[in-house]
Amino acid sequence: MTLVALIFTLFMLQSVVRNRKMLNEVEYHTLLVRRIAQLLMVGGAIGAIVVFIHSTGPFNQPGYHARYLIGLLIILPALIDPLWSAASRMKPQAIWLRVRVYSSRFILAAVAVILIIGTLIAFSEVPKVQAANQHRNHLITQLESMGITHFYTDYWSCYSLIFESQEKLLCGVVNHHLNPSHNRYPPYYTIVRADKKSSWLCPKDPNMTTTEYDCLDWLEKRMAKQPPGKYKRYEIDNYVLYRYMLN
Repeated sequence: MTLVALIFTLFMLQSVVRNRKMLNEVEYHTLLVRRIAQLLMVGGAIGAIVVFIHSTGPFNQPGYHARYLIGLLIILPALIDPLWSAASRMKPQAIWLRVRVYSSRFILAAVAVILIIGTLIAFSEVPKVQAANQHRNHLITQLESMGITHFYTDYWSCYSLIFESQEKLLCGVVNHHLNPSHNRYPPYYTIVRADKKSSWLCPKDPNMTTTEYDCLDWLEKRMAKQPPGKYKRYEIDNYVLYRYMLN
């Protein structure tokens, strides 16, 4: 769609330049600026997509990494306009115009179908999201009632817990080897690390917490080497918690 929109935008820009003598100065300048801005927007979108394609995002959990393309929604009008302009032509005579018109109609119809399907999928996910929110709130309540405010956990769990608890809970992000990783705001990890009584929290089933870090096996091995009574094991919802117990 983006590539077709780029080609059609070039055609529209060429048409403006070719018909310059038929327009007054103000109209020509307005259309020229509009088409150049549109061309830059579409070109920028193609550049962003090319960079994304050449990254590891499409190969490593593409569903999650696709969020980096969310900013492209702002140029959607620039993509739709050349396609709509071509699709709205009635009974073109030239063969190349027919190809342009019918391809535009097909692309717009495909986009409409994709948007409808995406909307239906989004609504179907509502119960699952509501259940996940309830589990997260229950986990926050349990941690607060146990007096646990500092702990290590996986990336996808950490920041949602910090946000939902309004920073009453602070965590440091660790990878599946329990090493520091993806700490977007370093002071959080610094605070947790400075607390010698910080606990450990890992999901039992990483697929249920949308995490790519399965840290539980490494955590169990780490705790097996700790002195008896130093940590106590709990299971809360889909998480395993090791709470520091020694004073």
